Amino acid sequence: MAKVSLYTQVLLGAMLSWHALFLRTERMIAMRDFLWTYFSVTGEIDAYLLYKQHESLAGARRSEQDEASAGRDKGQIEAGS
Repeated sequence: MAKVSLYTQVLLGAMLSWHALFLRTERMIAMRDFLWTYFSVTGEIDAYLLYKQHESLAGARRSEQDEASAGRDKGQIEAGS
């Protein structure tokens, strides 16, 4: 495994902690952009992996919201019948 500087470890650790706080869509986009910029500037594979993890979590959250929305819509249609 590649040796990662202490600064990078702290930064990535902070980003992981911040990820739990940034659940709103606008903030998630800003975090995604930050991670990609950090990776493109430094080439740190850890930053790229964090970026990919962030993308998969955002996709899972969108899926949950879509399912919940579809369930509400179905309930409204059935109630109207």
